[in-house]
Amino acid sequence: MTPEFSWTAKEALRTRAFWLLLTITALGTLASSATGFSLVPFLVHDAGLSTAAAAGVLSLGTFLAVTNLFWGYLADKITPRRSLIIMMVGAGGMMAFLLSVDSVGSALIFAVIWGIFSGGLGSLENMVLAGYFGRGSYGTILGVFSPLQMVALGLGPGLASTVRALAGDFYILYIAMGVAYFISAVLMYLAKPPPRPVRESIEAVLPGD
Repeated sequence: MTPEFSWTAKEALRTRAFWLLLTITALGTLASSATGFSLVPFLVHDAGLSTAAAAGVLSLGTFLAVTNLFWGYLADKITPRRSLIIMMVGAGGMMAFLLSVDSVGSALIFAVIWGIFSGGLGSLENMVLAGYFGRGSYGTILGVFSPLQMVALGLGPGLASTVRALAGDFYILYIAMGVAYFISAVLMYLAKPPPRPVRESIEAVLPGD
């Protein structure tokens, strides 16, 4: 069996793919956080739903977002990278759909589809990282991503509140978050697996290379 090639964290940091993936993580996390935080106020004040119905829609979307079996299966079939592109495009499209929601029925449709699409973000990103850079320094590499994810997660609610206060609604926010998802899809398309680094030691030439 051919040993798995693993990058060092320093080697990974020198690649364009690493920084593209870092940007994708920030944009995707920010978009998901801002949308989740603002969904109930939007459905109540702008779409005309009751508070109970809006909370139910959010709960359904959140539940589906943590059920990632579909994305794991799809990643095995078409690669995590392609799955992540599909996920980002789908989530971006649902931002446009959200702007037209005006009933419980359409809100539930949004919750189901957006929940499925947005739920694949974290697991697919981790699969891409492991596939690109191996598992030898995976913990260190992931440690670079985690603080940025936390920052983006915290910025989402603040961004949503600021947009609401300045614009009076969330329409601009959802357009911007849709654009963020689409930009992430383009960046993921550009973030192709990097060539293996050249090493002076024999470690650079592994069987099967």
